[in-house]
Amino acid sequence: TREVRLESGAGEGLGEKEQTPPTPDPEPNPDPQPNPNPAPDTVKTVPKKGTVFTDGKEISYKVTKSDAKKGTVAVTGTRKKRNKITIPATVTKDGYTFKVTEIAAKAFHNKKLTTLVLGTNISKIGTKSFYKNSKLKSITFKNKNAVKIGSQAFKGIKATAKVTVPKKMTAKNFGKLKKAMKSAGKKVKYKKK
Repeated sequence: TREVRLESGAGEGLGEKEQTPPTPDPEPNPDPQPNPNPAPDTVKTVPKKGTVFTDGKEISYKVTKSDAKKGTVAVTGTRKKRNKITIPATVTKDGYTFKVTEIAAKAFHNKKLTTLVLGTNISKIGTKSFYKNSKLKSITFKNKNAVKIGSQAFKGIKATAKVTVPKKMTAKNFGKLKKAMKSAGKKVKYKKK
């Protein structure tokens, strides 16, 4: 007779269940579930209040209200000295659009600016924003509403500067704007266009 030896773990008889634990299937799940938390680089969050950034035109902004649909920013200055600056109505950061609603205090203090165009959403200009911009000779407001202007915001600009406002600005708002800009001097000329 022959003697047969069985090695351990090799099953000890016919019809018995194998005692070793099952190994995981190396094949991936054929119906993968979507990842509920996508990688952070695929979805950007709304920039937080206080976030500072620069657009392609070298204008610097600071987030004043963080909101995916109603966010706002203030212009804080420029990275390069420029003679002409056009402040846009809106600016985009990380795919989110922000209204440009104000010019921060001392944003363009003592720069070599000659021409300034303020976008339709500008509603506030901070104290000494354009202080001692002695070459600033042309200012255009695109907002038909009166803009709140801080003290000495335009003090020291060119004495014969020209200020242009939209035709649709009411006489009342036009009067408010002139009064708010009194620090610019008595020789400044105002017109609707």
